[in-house]
Parts: sequence; structure tokens; C-alpha cells
Amino acid sequence: GILHGEWGIDLSNNGDFGKARQVYVALDSPYGTVGIGKQRPAQYLFIAEYVDIFNHGNSPFAYDPESLFFVDNLLSYQISKGHFTWMLVSQFDGAEGDNNSDLINGGVSYDKDNLHIAITYTKISEYEGERELDDNEILGGSFAYTFDSGLYFALGYQDKKYSRDLIHDKQGHTFDMSMAYPFGKYYKVKAGYFDFDDGHSANKTHKFHGANLTFEWLPVEKLRLHVEFLHRDFEYLADFNSLSIGFRYDYAEVWRY
Repeated sequence: GILHGEWGIDLSNNGDFGKARQVYVALDSPYGTVGIGKQRPAQYLFIAEYVDIFNHGNSPFAYDPESLFFVDNLLSYQISKGHFTWMLVSQFDGAEGDNNSDLINGGVSYDKDNLHIAITYTKISEYEGERELDDNEILGGSFAYTFDSGLYFALGYQDKKYSRDLIHDKQGHTFDMSMAYPFGKYYKVKAGYFDFDDGHSANKTHKFHGANLTFEWLPVEKLRLHVEFLHRDFEYLADFNSLSIGFRYDYAEVWRY
């Protein structure tokens, strides 16, 4: 086997800036990879990553609290055979609750040439002190394809059964559709549509749908500058519009032992 670790800086699962993005160790072997530490779960790697291609934080998948991003104290197992990749992750004894599992997330993806198809299942325990109240269950799927013209198209959907107020079960969903098209070597336009239902009644819900349009300039590798317009149409709240200008630089450092 091969022991390796990875470290980086990015947004944490609760949206705080400056925490370690990935601090974990893993053991590679012919029988798969086992890792422990702060990692991306299967739900992000197989579904969210394919539709979360924008620069804002207001779609169901863009580091929204409804979707897993990086998770602390995660135990993971991953193995690839042919075009299929299986992954199972668990988080034990989090901030609340007893020693029961706080998070179980597993999935399988099929990747061949320009095609990606995946399905994942997530179970998250809800606690009130030491008492377990209910389990949040999420069944999700994704599809992504890159055409020969360079057009990228992706879909992501999650069916969610969860207890947001720790009293009653709720049924909700997230849906994301993302597209991107390059113009030459240095420019790209992106467009997206998203729909979110948290399952709450009218006086409590934050249900919305919306769209965004992004123009990007990529002058050098790993650097992208963007102008992005975002619109969210809330069903029972005031609508939201934003125009953002910014840049993103991707940096990662990997040590292998």
C-alpha cells in the first residue's frame, strides 16, 4: 500500500473561510483506498462537483448548507474497477449524539470518455442532546456530458426527506442544470438553472428557483476572472438579484510518502 496525505485552504462545510480544506491521510492498495480526516464525501464528488461550476454561493449546490462540501472526521473507502467507481464514507460521534454514526454516504459513478452518470445515498442523524430524533435521507443522481464542440452539460437532482425543525419529517428536493461553452482558449460563458424546495409550509419555507449567467476570462492556468449575474425567485419571500465581479485561483499541495 501507499500512504499519502493532502492539505489545502478553501471553504469548510459550514462556510467559514480559512479552515483546512483537506487534512487527511489515506492508504492506497490494490483493494481500494481507505482515508480518514477532512474529505469530500461521495455526494459532492459524484453529484455536486459536476453542476457546481459557478462562482457564487446561492444555488442549492454552491456550498449551500443543504449540500455536503468538506466533512470533518470522515472515514472513507473508494475503489475503481473499469469505468465504475464505488465510494462509501462515514462520520462517527460528531458534535452531538452518542457513538452512533452521524453520517453515512455512499455511491457509484460511471465515467467513460466524456460521459458521467452517478447515484448516491446519504443518511444523516439528527440529535437533540443525546436523543436521536430522526434520520435525514437523501437520494441523488447526476448526469454530465462534454460534446465534441466543447459544450458542457450537466444535471443534478436530490430527493430529500429530512427533519429541519427537529419535530416533523419534511420532503424536499434540489435540482441543478449547468452549461458551459468555451470561446477560444481564454473565454468561457456559463449558464445555470436551479430549483430548491426545503419542504416547509408557506409561512416557513425558503423555496425558490432561479438562474445565473457567467462570463469568464482565463488568462493563465488555474486563474479565472468572472462577471456573474444571479437571480433567485422566492415563492413567498422577496426576490434576490446580484451582480458579482471577482476572480478565483485554484491552489493545492499534495505530499506523498
